[in-house]
Amino acid sequence: MKYLIAAVFLFFVSVSALGTEPQLEKFAQAYFTAFVATQQDDATKADLESYLDFMAEDVGHTHIPFFSDEKRYKDGKDKLRQSMLPYLNKNTGFKAELIETRVFNETAIALRYSHSAVYVDAEKGKKSPWSYVMLEILEIENGKVGMIRKYHE
Repeated sequence: MKYLIAAVFLFFVSVSALGTEPQLEKFAQAYFTAFVATQQDDATKADLESYLDFMAEDVGHTHIPFFSDEKRYKDGKDKLRQSMLPYLNKNTGFKAELIETRVFNETAIALRYSHSAVYVDAEKGKKSPWSYVMLEILEIENGKVGMIRKYHE
């Protein structure tokens, strides 16, 4: 009898997990699409807000090697907004390709992608091309991104 109960329990846990993975795959694709929109030549504040809709209010963000503060603040979403606003419309020719997506139960998504552009500093009259392969880990809580961890390859 206990084997039957265990088998039924495992069946329902497995079915539940299978239902979550496709949802997180869709979430990952939508998140990536929203991120890419914020990097385009004609990106708007509305594009940024669409991206931020994926975030918890207290989202944390690390981007190694540029900053590594692992704290989550009550106004994390607003801090992320303020850090991204100055970069709207600063890239030209932005391109991105999602190389791989991995889902880890209901709690994490790993995105590996390449992206490139030319950063334009209008004040200094300087153009700087850049290209990176990134690994971005999204920690998911209650259907929102609670922590973003970005690493360069």
